[in-house]
Amino acid sequence: MENAHLNHRKRMKTKYEKHGEEVFETHQLLEMLLYSFISRADTNPTAHEVLDRCRGTEIFCASREELTKIPGVGDKTASGLKLSADTVRRMICEGIESSGLNNDFKRRMYVYLRFLGKPYESVYVMYLSPKDRVLEWANVPGGVRDPSAFAKELSDRAKLLCADKIILCHSHGKNSPEASVEDLYITEYLRKKLEGTGTCLAQQYIVTETDCVPCTQEKR
Repeated sequence: MENAHLNHRKRMKTKYEKHGEEVFETHQLLEMLLYSFISRADTNPTAHEVLDRCRGTEIFCASREELTKIPGVGDKTASGLKLSADTVRRMICEGIESSGLNNDFKRRMYVYLRFLGKPYESVYVMYLSPKDRVLEWANVPGGVRDPSAFAKELSDRAKLLCADKIILCHSHGKNSPEASVEDLYITEYLRKKLEGTGTCLAQQYIVTETDCVPCTQEKR
């Protein structure tokens, strides 16, 4: 049986080298990825199990502990999948960063990817250079409790980094993109407080499980 699996792996790899990924279904690509972590066993059932539990972007959010609960996924495989997902996400983010976050689409995609796997109600701030390069992406522990003090912190940090734009981001539970009264208040308050400081609040984004939207967006 082991030889059959090894021959199957060889055929799959040869097919991939000859035709690329387009001739494979998603579970087959994952099956081949699992070869790196599972030395001899048939990885097809495990690939199906992983996809059943981690649809879409959920693979980026799953913890190592959650992955080990999937049938066929041991410690080594869980670590490998987690590292693969984190590496791919980081490379995509750096690719988006490379030419600058100079439009809303890039910013929303970048923020959404950075938030995958973060706890609900997480708050982050991003500082951009005059050429829209990411100078810093930083967590705001505990959220914005004192808008006045927070505005000063943003201004001071922006001056230190030579940033001229600030983007505030926070996550909502499930798929609730609508801005709360508090969200809108903080957005406008920070915009006014930062006027004349050499930097501005370019946007506040709300991140849900499936989207990233401007805080000022009307209810849909």
